[in-house]
Amino acid sequence: RLNEVPLRLAWLELEIAANLRNGKTSAAATAYRQTLPLIKRAGQYAYAETLHELGARALSGAEAHAASAAADAARIRILADSPEAARTALLAQWQQRLQAEAGKTHAL
Repeated sequence: RLNEVPLRLAWLELEIAANLRNGKTSAAATAYRQTLPLIKRAGQYAYAETLHELGARALSGAEAHAASAAADAARIRILADSPEAARTALLAQWQQRLQAEAGKTHAL
């Protein structure tokens, strides 16, 4: 049921963000881990960068580092596929989305 994957990922993104805002990092980490096989199955997912950034905030140690590296890789892939003139706006949109989801500002 590949067509359900984007909806499930969007739902999990909201769940991760809500848990992070409420200080429930363990629940956020659990929800993030549920996204990993879904992202892999979906192939390229437009909001993978956001999910991985949120996951990095929910995790610690090597897992946080891996999530952060996955966010960087997703960002690089999407930027490489986007027109050069749109890249600055795209980065700003990601920053705005992360701030809205997590309620905090973190530089990309």
